[in-house]
Amino acid sequence: MEEDDLFLSSMGLDISVDKLKAAAKEARIQSGNGCEDCNYFGHTVNSQGKAVLCHCFRDRFCQSMYLTANVPKAYLKKELFDWNVNADSDGNDLGREKKTSQQVYTLLQFYAKNLNNIVNGNLPKLTHSENKVTKLHSILFRGGIGSGKTFIASIMVKEAIKKNLSASYFEWSELAQTLGDFNEKDAIEEIADKFKNNDFIVLDGIENYPYFTPYFFVQLDRICKLRLNSGKPIMMFTNGTHDQIKAGSGWASLLKSCLLIKLPQILS
Repeated sequence: MEEDDLFLSSMGLDISVDKLKAAAKEARIQSGNGCEDCNYFGHTVNSQGKAVLCHCFRDRFCQSMYLTANVPKAYLKKELFDWNVNADSDGNDLGREKKTSQQVYTLLQFYAKNLNNIVNGNLPKLTHSENKVTKLHSILFRGGIGSGKTFIASIMVKEAIKKNLSASYFEWSELAQTLGDFNEKDAIEEIADKFKNNDFIVLDGIENYPYFTPYFFVQLDRICKLRLNSGKPIMMFTNGTHDQIKAGSGWASLLKSCLLIKLPQILS
């Protein structure tokens, strides 16, 4: 009998150390901590004998950060490399639009790589249409259904969080409803604070609606001015009706500050 087992027996306990270890592991599994790679401790020991967080712990932490940033749940496990340069979101072949899709993917890779520099005002130069050179800051993506707007919006918020930047995803219809409601003053102030202070903001699904209230236009113009004055970047995604929205100089200036990028689309 092992010494530890002998000690337990002397206490009148009919249980082995192996059984105790198995029970402890099962308890860790049931608690939802860790994975098989770290024996469900949540950490491992590196070659220097130091404890380091396991990838499973880091993944769970990132997932919670994505949810806090309001990233849609459908895209929590998607990554930039999941972008399909050959087909739209429904799997339809893009045909000659594949070139556009590849250019968008290359742009996203470049933006993600330089995101810290962009946030800090060290703007990289981008050569695009007919060798035109632009200092890359904010982008307005235009595309129809299935063009990948929400995919890109979600992924780029995640890329910012991975770089320890503060980021938030805003869905246009929800934002419009809140900004247009005079009784949502606390929620509006929270939105304004994020537009003023967050390192990276994404505004997804912009389209013109017939029911915008005067209060909405005032608040939209206000948060746009806060974003412009922050000097921090924004990505916006529209179906093409954004220029029909007349919300004041802040909104117009924010749109003008963005590089317009056309997303790939199935040609009818």
